[in-house]
Amino acid sequence: MRSVTLALAVGAIVFAGSAWAQGGNPMYSGQSIVTGDVSLAFGWYEPDNGDGTGEILGDVRIAIPITELWNTQIEVAGISQFEKGYSDAYGAYAHFYYKDPQFAIGGLVGGTGINDDGGWTVGAEKAFFMPTTTLKTDAIYTWSDDIDDYWSIGGELGWYWNANTRADFGVRYWSFNKDIWQLSAGVEHLIGGTNLSLFGNASYYGNDNTDNWEVIAGGRFAFGRNGATLQQHDWDRPFSVGLHY
Repeated sequence: MRSVTLALAVGAIVFAGSAWAQGGNPMYSGQSIVTGDVSLAFGWYEPDNGDGTGEILGDVRIAIPITELWNTQIEVAGISQFEKGYSDAYGAYAHFYYKDPQFAIGGLVGGTGINDDGGWTVGAEKAFFMPTTTLKTDAIYTWSDDIDDYWSIGGELGWYWNANTRADFGVRYWSFNKDIWQLSAGVEHLIGGTNLSLFGNASYYGNDNTDNWEVIAGGRFAFGRNGATLQQHDWDRPFSVGLHY
């Protein structure tokens, strides 16, 4: 029952984004330029057996316009969990997509590693840009001779309290480890007059047999478009694999 309910939630997010985008009144610059950001965060992961672990997470993204409407975005991301028996995950990806002030759509290719094993990753991505909200959906597949193949599909709704403050709500399904669902909520705020933003996020991972929790907090430094709002930065770099390994 839980899986059916969450699957309907993913579908509702995708459908709603398509409907909202029909009459959007974009608040974003239509001119792509070379931009990037660097993120660093610390977190705590707590499984239902009580043996939790601290973790460190990092992400670097650089967006490069190819033509007026076509873009590529290079991303390197990783997470390391401190306690023995937990996983390290990392990856490098290239996103290729069409983007205008209303929406972006494209795909990604890259490689993903978990501990000492690695595999190939491909995916499809779409983002809708609206005056006070953004909606992002993706489907990602990873295969390898060293680890079990797996895929994930998810959606994330971002709501802007103002141009420099965003709240996020997301849902994601993972096909590995007896099917895992992730529910998340977070907030990010860009400090006025700077390119530095601070963020925090809480996530629940679970299925019918387990309930796990994670909280993270960190900062993100953007470059390439000085003085821009958080909302503009989000349009400049619309996609991120991040923890979606």
